[in-house]
Amino acid sequence: MKTIQKLLFATLLLLFCSQNINAQSIFGASIVAGANISQMTGDLDGGFNKIGLHGGLKASVRLTYRTEMGIGILYDQRGSRNRPALGFDPFKIKLDYIMVPVTYSFKDWYDEEDGFYKVHFTGGLAYGRLFQSSQEGGAILNECLDDFRDNDVSWMLGASYFWTRNWGATIYHTRPLLDANTSLGNCIQDIRPYQWTFRVEYKF
Repeated sequence: MKTIQKLLFATLLLLFCSQNINAQSIFGASIVAGANISQMTGDLDGGFNKIGLHGGLKASVRLTYRTEMGIGILYDQRGSRNRPALGFDPFKIKLDYIMVPVTYSFKDWYDEEDGFYKVHFTGGLAYGRLFQSSQEGGAILNECLDDFRDNDVSWMLGASYFWTRNWGATIYHTRPLLDANTSLGNCIQDIRPYQWTFRVEYKF
């Protein structure tokens, strides 16, 4: 929890600084909100059937007129649920993370009239801290969460479209670099949560 508090403080400080130096148009700050559709390898079910919340704060610094670096602190809900039609016992897994992404963006499609780039292509790495997990049903994954990692590192890749200077929408895909299990323990095989994220962003 102390690690999460430090990350939150550092991000809020960067956001505060960005607003005070915004006149130079080098730093920026955003609020993001949206949803994940997620699944997990090794749960014996296919499809992105679990819907979770996603949102938080993001700060950015301009490197050139077409590139920028970003950092954020986000609530990120992942997990898995099966489709009853498959005949397995129904189950649902919910994983709540505090996520800190560090990203690099390349911008294109410049709007001459309003002076901003409409399309951003983004990639990066994200640190995730698992602070809460729960499971309902499913003998296949019974007690599997006991051996989950508390810390996660994932890669992410996506694109954004801004229809005004302030408002935009983003879609990106996130996959972990490490297995979610510290050991197999009660799991029948290694599992990894991954998801697609759809969100709206407001830039200050």
